[in-house]
Amino acid sequence: MQPDEEQFKEWLQQPVTEWVFAACLKHADACKAIWANQVWESGESDPQALLEARVRADCYRALPESLFQDWKAIDDTEA
Repeated sequence: MQPDEEQFKEWLQQPVTEWVFAACLKHADACKAIWANQVWESGESDPQALLEARVRADCYRALPESLFQDWKAIDDTEA
């Protein structure tokens, strides 16, 4: 059963959901900081490492930034 938009909004306001999403955003920032520190220490910028760090950070940000419509488009069980 797919939740409706009201249920989704209620879920977003749950303390555990807020906690997990806050951790996702912190981890996204940490990915950026780790990459920046590696470049600073080594003096070299690895394009592949940057791409991986950005993809990882983007994934962590995508979860808390996704709207109901985004999730519905991914799992449209009514279609």
